[in-house]
Amino acid sequence: MLLKGKRIIVTGGVTGIGKATVLAMAREGATVVSVSRAAPDSERAVKVVEAAKKLGEGVVTHMQLDITKQADVNSVFEKAAAMMGGLDAMVNSAGIEQQKPTEDLDEKDLRGQFEVHVLGTAFTNSAACRHMRAGVSSRGGSIINYASYAGVGGMPMMAAYGAAKASVILYTRVVAKEWGMYGIRANVVCPAVMSEMAEVWYAEMSPERLAEIEAWKKSVIPLTGELGKSEDAANLNVFLASDMSSYMTGQLLGVDGGMMMGR
Repeated sequence: MLLKGKRIIVTGGVTGIGKATVLAMAREGATVVSVSRAAPDSERAVKVVEAAKKLGEGVVTHMQLDITKQADVNSVFEKAAAMMGGLDAMVNSAGIEQQKPTEDLDEKDLRGQFEVHVLGTAFTNSAACRHMRAGVSSRGGSIINYASYAGVGGMPMMAAYGAAKASVILYTRVVAKEWGMYGIRANVVCPAVMSEMAEVWYAEMSPERLAEIEAWKKSVIPLTGELGKSEDAANLNVFLASDMSSYMTGQLLGVDGGMMMGR
C-alpha cells in the first residue's frame, strides 16, 4: 500500500475528484480526513465514510468546513491533525465552476470564484504548512492544489474561473519555492474529467453550447477525444501524496488525455 501510515486532509471530499481521492487513499492505507460544506451526518458524507470501510486498512473521517473562512480552516485543520497525530499531505480539490459571457460578469461572480479558489487555496495551504512543519520530527509533506486548463490556455465563457485558477498555479509555484526548505513539496493538477461538478456544468449548457464543447473536446484531447474519470485524477493524487513523488515540486500536471502538453 502506497500510503500506509500517511495522514491526509482532502477538501471537497464528498463529491467528484475529492470523493474519488478519499476512497483511493483509503484503499492505499491512509488515514484521511475529508472536509467539505456537507455536515458529517449528511447522506453524501456518510456514504463516503461507509464506502471507505470496505476498501482496506485506511480510515476516513468527515468534518464540515467552508474553506473560504480562514478561522474555520485553521480550527478544523488543527482538530484533524490532532486526531491523526500530524499531517503528511493535503489535497485541495474543492471548487466551483462557472460559465458566463465575460462582459456580463459582476462582482458576485468574481468574488465567488476568487473566494473559493484563491482564498480557499491560500487558507488551506497555510494551515497545512504549519502542521507539516510542526515538531522536531517533522517529515515535511505534500500539498496538491487543483487548477484547470482554463487557467492556462483560457476558455471562452470562463474568464472569472480561469483567472482564479491561474492564480492557484502561480501561488503553488511560489509556496513550492518558499516551503521546500521545510521538506514540503507543492504541485498543481489540471484535470479534464467528468466529475460531478462537470456533470452539473454540462446540464446547464444550451444544446448549441454543448455541441460546441463536444466538438472542442474532440479537437484538443488526442488520447480519446473525451473527458476522463474522477478516478484518473485520484490516482495521480495518490502518487503525489506518496513517497514515490518525493523529488517533485512546483510542477503543473495535466490529467487530461494530452490536452495540455508541455506546460
